[in-house]
Amino acid sequence: MLIYVPCFPHLYSKFDSAVGHFRRYTRRELIGKVESAGMDVVEIRYLDPVGYIAALTYRSFVNNGALKGSHVSIFDRLLYPGSRFLARFTGNIFGKNLLIYARRPSN
Repeated sequence: MLIYVPCFPHLYSKFDSAVGHFRRYTRRELIGKVESAGMDVVEIRYLDPVGYIAALTYRSFVNNGALKGSHVSIFDRLLYPGSRFLARFTGNIFGKNLLIYARRPSN
């Protein structure tokens, strides 16, 4: 099973609400939910460290629920490729999202 979710509750903003997010998860919370469902966590990592900084900046200074398409396009074209590269080094520390890989226990 693969799960990809927004993380770090302190990043929750009006933008999250506008795009349909109900919450942001902590690493510990997501692991607990997966394990309580009877799955074994194989790997968990943070992704998009640059997005973390962008989300924190947005929440701190804008937080009006709106984001211009041109800003998203600039982020996607110019910043996200670098964020993917940095995630190799920051995956255990921080990012805007969590990716968890889990499977049923082998009996």
